[in-house]
Amino acid sequence: MSSPRLKLLREDRETTHLANREGLRCPACGEAFDRLFVSERRTNSFGDPDGPFCLARTDGKLVVLTH
Repeated sequence: MSSPRLKLLREDRETTHLANREGLRCPACGEAFDRLFVSERRTNSFGDPDGPFCLARTDGKLVVLTH
């Protein structure tokens, strides 16, 4: 899943956390995002985000993009 445009920060069996290196655009709002979290888990919980975030769903995966 990682590419030169995304930097892998953390990965385990069901989740991946990446940093946006090149200003890729969010599929939900079209703005550049800072970090991308991808999860195959059925449930997830998150702390208080530092700013706005968007959610998107792909084939069985939840995608959280922070701005």
